[in-house]
Amino acid sequence: MSEATAETSPRVIRESGSRLGSYRLRRGLRLLQWTAIAVGLIGGGGSAVVGMWRWTLAYRHYGPAVVWRWSLPWFLAAAGLAPAFFLGLLSYWRNRTLRLDLYPSGLIFRRGRRIWSLAWQDIRGLQHASSWLGLPTSFAGRTTSLLVETIDGDRIRIPRELDRFEQVVGEIKAEVYPRMQRAFSAGFNQGKVLNFGPIRMDRDSLNLGGHRLEWSQLDSVGLQHGELVLFIKGERRSRSLSVAANRIPNVDLCFQMIQTVIEAI
Repeated sequence: MSEATAETSPRVIRESGSRLGSYRLRRGLRLLQWTAIAVGLIGGGGSAVVGMWRWTLAYRHYGPAVVWRWSLPWFLAAAGLAPAFFLGLLSYWRNRTLRLDLYPSGLIFRRGRRIWSLAWQDIRGLQHASSWLGLPTSFAGRTTSLLVETIDGDRIRIPRELDRFEQVVGEIKAEVYPRMQRAFSAGFNQGKVLNFGPIRMDRDSLNLGGHRLEWSQLDSVGLQHGELVLFIKGERRSRSLSVAANRIPNVDLCFQMIQTVIEAI
């Protein structure tokens, strides 16, 4: 089988026909990559060359006592600009083949040498990832990537480097969430326990981090500042429990389920 055939023969393409959308690396990021590489290579390399030239000149004419005084600022400039080259090169290499294609029956995601072909019904969960520093999305200000969990337990990271990332996330959720919502609602009505990471719920109560709350104890629920907040009934209106939204798989569905149950009581 040829390489071209191998890339166009997954089940999601054969079943779907027309493509819903195709997304690649943001143009601005590609320009930034080349800028970083050029700055690091030309600026850093040039500074290193000038530093060596001044070091040699000082050594020949004035002796070793002044070589660092003449050359050290240039070597420091080279050391400061070198990371720009390596980071730009690393970003370019990691995202050189980045591409996401969406079809009525699934998606195909390419990054590096890997290709994932995934039908919508094979997706078990979606989760907003935090920044690489491990900070909640409320500190990072926005989602850095979308983690797609499959029924086989694999996790695919859809990065923010994609063009129109927010639109991509919305389109994936629009394809995946309706089916999952029907499954969650059916399980809940049958008395099953629903698991949303740190939150577990059934028809009688909700459990968050060891705190068990009956549904009648909850006043409302909110998604704010990167957190899911449970407001508890009582004299103190400000009493609440919260958890970082990026810790909750399918956080939008979790929020909808809790809100629906509270409003039905």
